Amino acid sequence: MKEIIAMPSPSFSNLIYNIRLLMFSGLLLSPMLYAQSDDINYKVSAGLYNPKGDDGIQQEYFKSYFNLGVQYGLTDSFSISLDTYISDEVDSHLYFGGSLDYTYKVSDDYDVFARLGGDVMNDNFVPKASFGIAAHLFRNITFNIESTMRSTEEFSEYQFSIGLSYKFGNEGVTSSIPIKTSGEIALESIIETDYLNSSDHNSDNESNESNEFYIIVKGDTLWDISERFNIKLSKLISMNVSVVNNPDLIYPCTRLILK
Repeated sequence: MKEIIAMPSPSFSNLIYNIRLLMFSGLLLSPMLYAQSDDINYKVSAGLYNPKGDDGIQQEYFKSYFNLGVQYGLTDSFSISLDTYISDEVDSHLYFGGSLDYTYKVSDDYDVFARLGGDVMNDNFVPKASFGIAAHLFRNITFNIESTMRSTEEFSEYQFSIGLSYKFGNEGVTSSIPIKTSGEIALESIIETDYLNSSDHNSDNESNESNEFYIIVKGDTLWDISERFNIKLSKLISMNVSVVNNPDLIYPCTRLILK
């Protein structure tokens, strides 16, 4: 008499694999949970790709995938990313990846970035490289456009994705670059007050207001300064046109007029 051995169903096997994958991702993400929130971006995106048939030929139609990830800033330009992807082209419908990212700050509104890393698909490591552009929509929200190159048996060599990243906290503009504002210097210590127009012999009440100045420190941007002091960016630029020739290039120790 033959012994019948019950085999787990494919769906149950996929569930077990997904649970193990999520547990492993949690171990990788745990160091970030103790980092300062100002150094972490949370990302969500959707992408398009051409699948490959059983014969390995790239198909003409598009399919989509979904991505959730986090990005942790290492320096002003470098960061690391951990991503989770959902796609029905992979047996488990879920795979993860990581990358080392480099970001170049073009202006207060835009960044360009490049990523080099790999993904784990069906127990195989697949190298990847990507580049893209990030536009700062709001104080903590960035719109990302990215093109990824990698060679797999399931996907075409190029994938295109769009998405958003959100940065918790309220320091600076969200991007792959961790923006440092006043560092260890107390905010009050880098604001100066000019009392030249408020001396006792000046009886004109309209000119009896003091002018406040802000000393730029490393990592500041005009956008960040205008947000912190509740001043319109255009007004801040117009008041300091004599010392700010290019709004995208400001230098430490420059004194800005605040009012």
